[in-house]
Amino acid sequence: MGRGKVVLERIHNKINRQVTFSKRRNGLLKKAFELSVLCDAEVALIIFSSRGKLFQYSSTDISRIIEKYRQCCFDMSQTGDIAEHRSQQTQKLTSRIDELHGKVHNLEQVNKQLESKERGKCTQICESSANNDIWLHDAHVNQFEYGTTSSFQLQQTTSSKENK
Repeated sequence: MGRGKVVLERIHNKINRQVTFSKRRNGLLKKAFELSVLCDAEVALIIFSSRGKLFQYSSTDISRIIEKYRQCCFDMSQTGDIAEHRSQQTQKLTSRIDELHGKVHNLEQVNKQLESKERGKCTQICESSANNDIWLHDAHVNQFEYGTTSSFQLQQTTSSKENK
């Protein structure tokens, strides 16, 4: 025995209308929960009864979901076209990428300046060494300039000046 087809019109009997509202509301809340769990979707459901009573469900913070919805609607109303909206989003992301590339370049420049100052200090140490036993190897300086070593490696020579 199957269910009969439901005619979609207002239920005139007040009690039947309230019972139907309650059952369908619970079914809708259950489906919203299932959708959020099964599909890892952010779901917000807001229902007002005919008497003005509020029923709501949200998988995460409802105010955050509503703000996300408003932002999306605002963006869509500004552009009017989804392709145009995506194009604007792409332009925003591209400009952000360019901005970040500039910051990386600036940081690399600062890093090179700091490395050259550090190399100058080590060179001064080598030159001011009283007996010239500490030498800064050129290979390590080159590696440092290209970022392959994190600090200078100083090696003390064990040979005396006579062996040089």
